[in-house]
Amino acid sequence: MGSNAPLLNEYKQEFFWKRFPQTVLGGPKFRLGYPAPCYVYVGQITVFLLPWLLGGMATLLAELDVMVWYTAMYLYGAIMIGFVLTVQCLSWFTQSRRSSVSPLGLQANILAEDDEVVFSSCFGKETMNFVTPLKKFKVNIIIHALISGFMCGAGFWYLLPHTLDCLFASKSATVVIYTLGWFTLSNAQYSLTVTSSPEIATYRDSNRFELESLTRPLYVCLCLAIHILAWYIPEAKEMNSASHIVFVTLPVLWMFGFLPPIDSFSCWLAEQISILLYGGSPMSSYIRLTIIMIASTIIYVTVFFIESQIAQLTILACFGYLLSADLMTLIQIPFTKRSPPTDSVIMILIKWTLKEMHLIMFVVSGISVTMLTYFMDEIPKSTQYSIIQILGYVIAGLTVIQKLTSDVQCVYVMCGFVRNPFYPISTEYIENYTKRKRILHGIGICRKILIDYISPVVMLVYVTMLMQKIPGNSDAAKIFTIFSMQKAFRAIWQCTSDTLLDLSILHLTLELQDQMPTAWQNTTSAIQYLIISICRNRSEQIFNKLYFYLTTLVTSWTDKKQRHSSTVPTLVLSVLLCPIVLAIVFVSAVLDAPLLPVFTLPIFIIGFPRPNRFWPAAVGASANKNDDTVYYSNLAHHIKKPLHQAIFSGSLGNVKAGQHFLLRYQDRLVWMFIIEKGCRYCMISLKGLELQETSCHTLEASRIDEILEYTFNKDDISLCCRLNPHPFNTLTPISTITVDTYSDAKNVLTGIIDSPEMLNLISPNFIKSLVWVLVNHSVNCSSMLSNVSKKTGDKAHNESVIFKDNAIAGKTEAGPAIMQSKDVHNQSWLSISSAESEQRYLPKKDAKKIDDEESIWNDSDDNESLMLEEFGTEKNKPKATLLHGRNMVAKDNTGASPVTEMTVLSPYVLQHSVTNKQVVSSGIGSCDSPDDLDDLINDLGMTPVNTNNSNNSKTSKVKSDGAKRESSNTPNTSTYVPVTYVPMTNSTPNTSTYVPVTNLAGSMQFSSPHSSKLSLPLKWREVPIDASVLRDLLCEYPRDWFKYVLTLVQGDSSEEIQADDTLMSIYARLVMSCYAIVNGLGGSRGSNMGPSHVYKIFTGKIPWSSSSDWLTKDSELLALTLKAYRYAVKMSIDQVLLGEASSLDEYEEYLTEYDSNYYIGCEKDKNWKEAIMLDRKQLFSISRDIAKGVYSSRLLTKQNMVISISRLNQEVVRGQWANQNLELLYLTNDDEERYSIQAHPTILRNLTVQSADPPLGYPIYSSLPLNLPDLHSL
Repeated sequence: MGSNAPLLNEYKQEFFWKRFPQTVLGGPKFRLGYPAPCYVYVGQITVFLLPWLLGGMATLLAELDVMVWYTAMYLYGAIMIGFVLTVQCLSWFTQSRRSSVSPLGLQANILAEDDEVVFSSCFGKETMNFVTPLKKFKVNIIIHALISGFMCGAGFWYLLPHTLDCLFASKSATVVIYTLGWFTLSNAQYSLTVTSSPEIATYRDSNRFELESLTRPLYVCLCLAIHILAWYIPEAKEMNSASHIVFVTLPVLWMFGFLPPIDSFSCWLAEQISILLYGGSPMSSYIRLTIIMIASTIIYVTVFFIESQIAQLTILACFGYLLSADLMTLIQIPFTKRSPPTDSVIMILIKWTLKEMHLIMFVVSGISVTMLTYFMDEIPKSTQYSIIQILGYVIAGLTVIQKLTSDVQCVYVMCGFVRNPFYPISTEYIENYTKRKRILHGIGICRKILIDYISPVVMLVYVTMLMQKIPGNSDAAKIFTIFSMQKAFRAIWQCTSDTLLDLSILHLTLELQDQMPTAWQNTTSAIQYLIISICRNRSEQIFNKLYFYLTTLVTSWTDKKQRHSSTVPTLVLSVLLCPIVLAIVFVSAVLDAPLLPVFTLPIFIIGFPRPNRFWPAAVGASANKNDDTVYYSNLAHHIKKPLHQAIFSGSLGNVKAGQHFLLRYQDRLVWMFIIEKGCRYCMISLKGLELQETSCHTLEASRIDEILEYTFNKDDISLCCRLNPHPFNTLTPISTITVDTYSDAKNVLTGIIDSPEMLNLISPNFIKSLVWVLVNHSVNCSSMLSNVSKKTGDKAHNESVIFKDNAIAGKTEAGPAIMQSKDVHNQSWLSISSAESEQRYLPKKDAKKIDDEESIWNDSDDNESLMLEEFGTEKNKPKATLLHGRNMVAKDNTGASPVTEMTVLSPYVLQHSVTNKQVVSSGIGSCDSPDDLDDLINDLGMTPVNTNNSNNSKTSKVKSDGAKRESSNTPNTSTYVPVTYVPMTNSTPNTSTYVPVTNLAGSMQFSSPHSSKLSLPLKWREVPIDASVLRDLLCEYPRDWFKYVLTLVQGDSSEEIQADDTLMSIYARLVMSCYAIVNGLGGSRGSNMGPSHVYKIFTGKIPWSSSSDWLTKDSELLALTLKAYRYAVKMSIDQVLLGEASSLDEYEEYLTEYDSNYYIGCEKDKNWKEAIMLDRKQLFSISRDIAKGVYSSRLLTKQNMVISISRLNQEVVRGQWANQNLELLYLTNDDEERYSIQAHPTILRNLTVQSADPPLGYPIYSSLPLNLPDLHSL
């Protein structure tokens, strides 16, 4: 920092001295930095000087009367057209040739510079591409040739010695202007013949459509246009003489970058005409600017040619109001789609009421002016003068009142030097702060009524009476009078506060008319107003630019860290050249150009003029997005209303287009730019600066916090009228707003996450959390399916089946339509617990055929839908499939079946049904015969039960493997007795170790009809865990907690479900299996694994084991497991800090809170960003600093946050951005340690560099233009 920071490193210095001569000469590259053949230089000199030589020959022919001057002009122009076409065609022909053999000497030198060219011959491809590169667009060859012909032909006439003698009557002046003029003409011509030169005044990072080649010819043609105008209007002779002087200085202006590129110039010129002559505002886009300019010009031309005074004033009044409003939005309102029902009703009314209100004001303005003008002649002159005088004093009084009501809402008054005693003393005392802000808000409402309704009406009457006469005796007077009247009628709505001041000054000059100069007295009131408004606009810029200059100059010495080796010489030169410096400040203010500090040193030049938006790209077009972007995106959504209220109530002062504000809260910095402002609307742009602070960023942010802390949080009441300790800082605190956004709390977990107490809590908490998550997951899925059934009008909603990819349900005469499901398992983190569905059975004639080889639940992340799985594909064989642990019955061998394709029965329905003989698969394979079925049942440890018995207590006898059976081909015409299978139970008494009563993969026999709603998928019951490992872990399963959860979710049926040991067994095995896999299959407690294990599991890294794939490949189960583990970690941290939970109710309270208000996960997850954008109340995460080995937590809480708003000096921002544009686009000085990017706490240099649009700056968030329509701010 300071003297150690380089302005421009050695490599860039060499690059600059190669590029700068090209800028001076217009493009020829005479300093290459590497050896090149002489024909390279000769070729460039020929292309540069040939137009001059040919022009000199034509001049001799004209001066010696060999040829008439206009004939010579046309001939020379035609020759230059042919010259450009010849050069480009020759270059194209040479470069299009492709040699099949490469010359031996053209191998690239790996040690050469990047831009070094190897030349082969005089007319080689490399030589022609270097000397006369091709145009990127072929059509530009013709366009540039035609422009070249016109420019050179008119330039020949422009620089004829006879023409110069008539203007200056001096031979010496003729010689100087002729010589320098032809240098200027050759300079501009070179860019048309070849390509554009590197310009200091670079606006874009790329040459779009080769517009840069037209920049220099543009300014040459403007001077030529003045000469042509003077040929037809003799009164313009002096202007023609001045244009010749400017013409010869154009190379100097190009060399220092004073003249803007053609695209920047056109936008800047249109914007200045709109502001200074039409009374408009800078616009947020080129399209809006173009439309407003066209509309304003049409109105001006219409009024100019209309003779009726009433019609003139009525048109100006009506369209003055209309153009001051957000015309583009008003046009779009009737064509926009109706807002969805989720939108606020107030917002819908605002859109339409805004249109109706503008229409009413449009009509009222026109009628008022029409009636006033019509009856004006009947009012005596003395009475008119008295009314005008009274209205003038009223306007002056309104100016003072609006200023006071605005300043009283700001924290500092008197240009930011004294703290406002009426502003809340400290934001930390919420009650006092709220009370004071409520009072100030009432003052803001009064000011709003004053500005929006009272003041415009008073000024409308005043302007109508004062400027009713349009002079017709002089065209010049009429032109400027109409400009003035059009601006006045529009400005009273567009910028009411500024117009109040302008008219107050005008009234003062009218009262002192006798003491004014004679020229001022002879000027009409309308033109006087135009002059006053322009002077007021430019005087504000002069004040801001002088502040920028003096602040940079003084701090370059007083701030030791800003001292550079060039500081002392700069201070001396600034004192000696003070008049020149003041002239630079004045000229830059007149041109509305930024005051450019070279390398941000106190050495100032005039930057080229550019539009108010400053950057060429669309607002919000790009940003350097990262993980922190989402925080600013969420803030932008919620900050619009508070900003809207602050802007239109006046608590931010007189807000104008072009102003910059800085919003600060916690570690976030938001850069707000006012793009456009008009009648009852304001467009802003928000940029979020990086949260990963660098040293320079931290230094400037600390100074900002210091200023804001002293301003808003100093609770000493005796200092309520204290002075601002930083009055000359570019940042001036204005006010505060309250925004519903996220607070960010980061805490170090050292001593918590590694404590044995917490590590011991994680395991039991994880088991409880997983039980909670799984049960709620099942219940939510069942509820979702029931709701869908009701919506589709399914009266028998128990008869449904879920197909993959939203299977379409059919409808028959025998039964209702089969319900179709819409991706019940494709849930995000918000609904991950609602992915399980309740199984029902198909009606006999409505069953759908199930595709082969389909899994019960699809594991895809994109579509985790519940689906059927069929085992076996052969027809005429007994087939059965299992859905969600329920039986699915197929045809028997006889082909006679009560269903057309396949019937799905829940266990409870199957017990009480009478059907044909059916068999049930265990989910392992198909059963082709009764023998196979018995073998399968024995292998599973299952016992058949005759469900025809009412008490279901008698079991069927299972035949031995060698027993004889009846042939399966014998038709069975009797009534089938359905058979279900229950697991074999252990007859030993219950011990402390809970032993489940079923195999995990077997067909389930629930004792309660409600248990099927909570059943688990088949693949979740096929656990690849060793039985001995699982048996040891089951003792830790919390049976009481499971029953407690069932009580919460099932209500009245909970007691019946709690007695269902089968349901408990499948949950116990699944929960403890996941617990074992998460802990590496060892069942180790967290205390033995350490904090690193906790962190890895929290971030989704399951330890590898032979069974881990079973969990990791099932995305749904993995998501539920991670969710439960994260709940457990958060619960354990809370219990360590607040005390352990002593009852099941406390566990329920924790988990219910996490479900309803929290998102717990990793900051880099996509779900984290989704949670923020969906306004989740709280978000919790854990991170680790690998270098320091420190664990930390982060808690985001949605709450009302007080955000401080400070105003930045806009000329300081524009000046630093102009220097950044020069350094990066022309000098390519991207050194991260350069002087111009170092911290400067007074002008906030580093933050200003960050806030520039990419690629020069690097904000992590940039919003599109945010429109704030002013209708409901009261």
